Amino acid sequence: MTIQVSDLEIAIGDRRLLQGAQFEIPDGALTVLIGQSGGGKSSLLRVLAGLEPKEDPSARIFWSGERTWASSSGEAPRIGLVFQQPALLDELTALENVQLALDHRTRGSAPSPRSDHDSAKWWLEHLSVPMKVPIARLSGGQRQRLSLAQVLASKPQFLIYDEPTTGLDGRNAQRVAELIRQVQEEEKITSLVVTHDYASFLPIADHWLILDPVHRSIESSTPEEIPIRLERLQYAKDASSSAQPGLEGATVNEEGPKRAKTSRWLLGVDTVGRTVEGIVGGVFSILPRYPQWKWGCRFLLHYANLVFGLTAMIYLALAGLIIGFVATFFTLRYMPYKVYTEPLLMEELIGVIGFALYRILIPVLTSVLVAARCSAAVSADLGNKTYGGQIETLKLIHIPPARYLLTSVVWSFMLGTLLLNQVAFLFAKMSSLAVHLALQPKLGASYWGMYFHLPLQVPGSICFAGFGWMTMKLLFSAMGTAILTYHLALRPKLASTDVSKTITTTILWSTLWVLIVHMLVAFFEFDVIS
Repeated sequence: MTIQVSDLEIAIGDRRLLQGAQFEIPDGALTVLIGQSGGGKSSLLRVLAGLEPKEDPSARIFWSGERTWASSSGEAPRIGLVFQQPALLDELTALENVQLALDHRTRGSAPSPRSDHDSAKWWLEHLSVPMKVPIARLSGGQRQRLSLAQVLASKPQFLIYDEPTTGLDGRNAQRVAELIRQVQEEEKITSLVVTHDYASFLPIADHWLILDPVHRSIESSTPEEIPIRLERLQYAKDASSSAQPGLEGATVNEEGPKRAKTSRWLLGVDTVGRTVEGIVGGVFSILPRYPQWKWGCRFLLHYANLVFGLTAMIYLALAGLIIGFVATFFTLRYMPYKVYTEPLLMEELIGVIGFALYRILIPVLTSVLVAARCSAAVSADLGNKTYGGQIETLKLIHIPPARYLLTSVVWSFMLGTLLLNQVAFLFAKMSSLAVHLALQPKLGASYWGMYFHLPLQVPGSICFAGFGWMTMKLLFSAMGTAILTYHLALRPKLASTDVSKTITTTILWSTLWVLIVHMLVAFFEFDVIS
C-alpha cells in the first residue's frame, strides 16, 4: 500500500499550513515525518487518517488536494492511528478494548478465530499489557501499548503514530521506537511516524520526510541532511516570526479571510441542516441498528447506569419525598378557614393532591431533574470521549458512533425517565401518606388511599387516568434531552474547558426543552379532560 499525496493544501482559518505539498509514503516502509511544534503535523495526520472532511465549511481544518492509495483494489485503506494520548474506552477492560477492534475489523459480523492474531488475549500478551488491571490504573507506557494493540487488532493497512515519544526520556523513547520497528517488520504495515524527536528514529526509519512551515511544503530527506535542514528551518522560522509577530512562521493565506467569512455564512446555513439532520437521526435511533448486538447491549448498559443507576434512583426518591411532603403539608396545614373547610373539603383536597402529583408535579420534576443531572453525566462522558479522541478511535476501527452511542443514549433516557418517574411518584405517595397521618391521625391510611387515588382511577383499567398523556410528555422530554446531549457533546473539543462548557450548555437547553414540552402538552392534555 503506497500512499501518494499531491497538491495538498491545509489551512486553519486564515493560516495556511501547507500549499501544493507533494510526497509519497512507500509501501511496507517505516516513514518518519519530522516537523517543529506548531508546524501543522497534527493537522496533516488528521487529513491523512480521514478524520477531517474535505473542504467542509463547518470543519475546523480546510484542505484540498489528492490522496491516492496505490493498491490492487484502488480503495482507501483501513487506517490505524495511534494518538499521542491513548484514546481508550475507560468503561471497558483492556481485553474488551482490543476485542472491540477485533469484532469490527470487517463490516459484517465478527471474524471467527482462525489464528492467534484473532485473539484479544494474544495481542495483550504480545505487547506486554496486563489484562486484569483497570484502564485508569495502567501506566503511560502500558496505555500506549494497549492503544497500539487495539489499533493492530483492527488490521490496518496504513498505520500512523502521532508523537509516540513525547514526554519520554531517552531510554524509554528508544524502547518505543524499537517497538514500532518490531511491529512494522512483523505485520508488514505501511507506517508513518509523525514526530519532532528524530534522534530516536535514526537507527530504524526507512524513509524520511521534513515538513517546512516556511515554504509550506513536505520534502524527502536523508538522515545525514536532517540536522542541517532543521537548523535552517528554525533560522527561517525565527526570521519569519520577527517580520510577522504572532504568526509563528506561518504565512497568512491571502484568501483566508474571504473564505473564513464565506464559511461562517455557510456554517449558519449548514447548522440548520445539521440540526434537522440530528433531530431526524435521533428519532430514527429509536430503532436499534447495532452492528453487533453484544456491543450494543454493552454500551446500553453503560449509559443506562449513568442515567438511571443507583445514585439516580436515590436522587429521584429523595426528590419525590420532598415534593410529596411539600404538596401535602402546606395544602392541609394552611388551608383557609380550616375549622369550617376541613370537614367539607378534606376528600377533595386529598384527591387534588394525588392528581397534581401524578399528572403534573412528579412528571415535571422528573423531567427537569433528569435533564439536569443525567444529561450532565452523559454529556461529561461523551464530551470526554470527544476531547480524548475515543470517538475518532471508534471511527477508525469501523464503528459508527451513532449506531452504538446515540441509540444507547436515547433508549437510556427514555427508559430511565419512565422508571425514575415511577420511583419519584412512589416516594411522593409515601411522604404524602406520612404527612396525612401526622396531621389527621384519626382518619387513617385507608381514608387517604381511597381519596388520593379516586381521581386517578379508571374503571376496568389497570392504568391511572392520563397515563397516556404522562407517558407521551415524558418520552418527548427524554428523547429531546438525549438528542441534545449527544450532539452538543460530540461537537469538536479543543480544550478541557470545552467539556465543562458543553455540560453547562446541555443542562440549559435540556431543561428549557423539558419545560416547553410540558407546557405545550398541558394545553392539549387538559383541554381534552375539560
